[in-house]
Amino acid sequence: MGDGEALVVVSNFSSKEITFRLADHHWADLSAAGQDKLLLGNTGEGLAFTQELRLSPYASYMWLISQN
Repeated sequence: MGDGEALVVVSNFSSKEITFRLADHHWADLSAAGQDKLLLGNTGEGLAFTQELRLSPYASYMWLISQN
């Protein structure tokens, strides 16, 4: 990764669906950065990168966040 890039990984290690919410200050920094690209996900759905994420059991996702 270069300057102006961040890697965000969110995983659910439980057998129940969960909601994960990024803290406001982290979301402000990441959403202001610009473009997000889903690099990896272990479910059939392409989960969009949002402040509040609903994760199915054992789901894991990785996004690359880049400045425009």
